[in-house]
Amino acid sequence: YSPSFLIVRLIKVSRQLSPNILMLFKTENGRGRLNVKGDTIIQPNYLSTGNLSDGMHIVQAKNKKWGAYDEKGNLVIEPQFDDLWHFYEGVANFRLKGKYGFANKKGETIINPKFDYASQFNNGLAYVELEGKAGFIDKNGNIVIPIIYEPYRMTRFE
Repeated sequence: YSPSFLIVRLIKVSRQLSPNILMLFKTENGRGRLNVKGDTIIQPNYLSTGNLSDGMHIVQAKNKKWGAYDEKGNLVIEPQFDDLWHFYEGVANFRLKGKYGFANKKGETIINPKFDYASQFNNGLAYVELEGKAGFIDKNGNIVIPIIYEPYRMTRFE
């Protein structure tokens, strides 16, 4: 299919969706996002663009660093992280130089990257691992459930 056919097809499919949904498209330059009117909101300059989560789209730049756009198409977080996961409860976990931390929607680090692993927040707590043990922290980085347990990454605080 030609790129123009795909764009028209995406527009037809997306008319039933919320106006804040941004549809993925791909060109020879990379991946981007369109709004339901067909306007380019995120230029197709990225290796990957994530689906909207908590009002944010994560993107992977050609240098393999991750950043994020808001739902209006504003680049809010310059690509700077080795990995960045979807936003939940206003924050996203990231990996930088082998350690995990958390950033808010402005790109500010709210919990420094010091963990060996960290999951997304769920009900105000995030599962973390440090030195072979696991526990939970709150959004201030306070240890709420001690990091003394055997790791099990399928664990979430429900």
